[in-house]
Amino acid sequence: MKKYYFFTLFVVSILCFSACKKDKDQSPAPATQTSTSGSFVAKIGDDAYSATEVSFIPAVGGTIAAMAKDANGRSFYIAIFEKDFPIDKAVNVAFSSSISYVVSNKTHTPKSGTMTISKLEKNDSGKIISLKGTFSIVVANSGNEIAITEGAFDVKAK
Repeated sequence: MKKYYFFTLFVVSILCFSACKKDKDQSPAPATQTSTSGSFVAKIGDDAYSATEVSFIPAVGGTIAAMAKDANGRSFYIAIFEKDFPIDKAVNVAFSSSISYVVSNKTHTPKSGTMTISKLEKNDSGKIISLKGTFSIVVANSGNEIAITEGAFDVKAK
C-alpha cells in the first residue's frame, strides 16, 4: 500500500508543477483509468523483470503516468509530459523524475540513461489511450547504483 501512496504522491507532485488552462468544457474528467492492459519488462543487473500488474493514467494536467509492479514487489513509475518526449527520439532522463525504480521501499532515481517513446495513441477526442517505449538507465539511491537495461513498456487503457 505504501508504494501506491508514493505513486499517488509522485503523480500529484508532477501535476502541481504543470501549468493548467481551463477548457471551455467544464465537465469533469476522470483522473484515473480503471481498466489497463499492457506489459512492462526490463533487465535489472542480470535479473529479468516482468510486471504482473500495470496501471496507466492517461494525460492528467498534461502528465501521462504509468506504474508497474512485479511479484517480488519491485516497481517502476513513469510520469512524463507529452511535449517533453517527441516520438522516436531518445530523451536524456538523468536526474529527472520521468522514471523511477522502487525496491524494498527505497526509490532509485536515474543517474544516467535515456527513454524513447515509440508510440503515443490518442482517441477521437484527443485523450491519450496508449503509450509504448523503451529505456536504459542507471539508477541510484544513497550511492547504490543499479543498471537497468532492455526496458520496454506498452500500456493501454481498455
